[in-house]
Amino acid sequence: MPGGGMIDGTTRAAAILLALDEETATQVLRHMSPHEVRELTDSNTVRPPPEALEDTWLEFEHLMADPMPIRFQAAGEHILSLAKKVFGRQELLEERKVRDPFESPVARLRSAKTSTLATLLEEEHPQVAAAVIGQLGADHAAIVTAALPTEFQVELIERLARTKAMPPRLVLEASQAIAAAVSAIEGPDAPSTDDEFDGIGFAAAILNALKEEQVKPLLHRLEEEFAELARSIRDKMFTFEDLVRLDTRNLQSVIKEIPQDRLLIALKTAEPELLERFFSVVSSRAAETMREDLALLPPMRVSDVEAAQQEIVQATLTLAENGQIQLPRGGESEMV
Repeated sequence: MPGGGMIDGTTRAAAILLALDEETATQVLRHMSPHEVRELTDSNTVRPPPEALEDTWLEFEHLMADPMPIRFQAAGEHILSLAKKVFGRQELLEERKVRDPFESPVARLRSAKTSTLATLLEEEHPQVAAAVIGQLGADHAAIVTAALPTEFQVELIERLARTKAMPPRLVLEASQAIAAAVSAIEGPDAPSTDDEFDGIGFAAAILNALKEEQVKPLLHRLEEEFAELARSIRDKMFTFEDLVRLDTRNLQSVIKEIPQDRLLIALKTAEPELLERFFSVVSSRAAETMREDLALLPPMRVSDVEAAQQEIVQATLTLAENGQIQLPRGGESEMV
């Protein structure tokens, strides 16, 4: 064995596993293939020198302290190697590497097949997946998200919802790496990205675009693990302005749940379209009374109006959760 504490990768991996507690090591092994496990079991035939083990553990500790577990300096090759394992198309991958796979990574990601992108992202850290998914439109992101395992979906939505800014370097390097793998698998095709990112809004948009039977269990899991975050996502999924899209019967059901004084306060700053929508589902006499009462409302703080609007949103969500009304999904227009 070479000097200087150098040991092969398999022996280093075995040394790390031996340093972990049994439960953690078991979880790690579950993510490995039978071939990789066999390699690890064969790695104990030679005992490495103590200094080599110490170097290995110190390097591992340093890597674990890094906020990103993937070293993006070689991310393209790393993900390409994963793609070879996943798709089993070594020769195709080698032949189809494009000259400049990073020319337009975001465009390439958006044109990738859902199955290809989902499979590659599943092999990645959720933060990397979030950086990539964040470059897709909400509808496209929802399709890719739906193709991922449930556990990964929960982690991905949680990461997205907590994201308030997308570091340009992370987005670029993650997008480049995944785009390189996509190009190697599907062939070439080919911007930079804004570092401002509404993670809660984007996560809500993805959930809005998913089918209802997919949303309920996903939100349930998020509420179990990240209650406050789940509430924020729910709030973004349906806003006061979205009431305009409710059909007549459903909107009438909402109005019955709201005290008249709170409804008037909520409508004080409403857009004309929403006001007319409310007036249209009540009798002409009631509509006229509402107009008169709104005109007589005194000046009030914006925060008070927003609080009344949020009460109506929460009442609407409660009715929907109890199956008493149906909310329009995603970009659905008003039902008649």
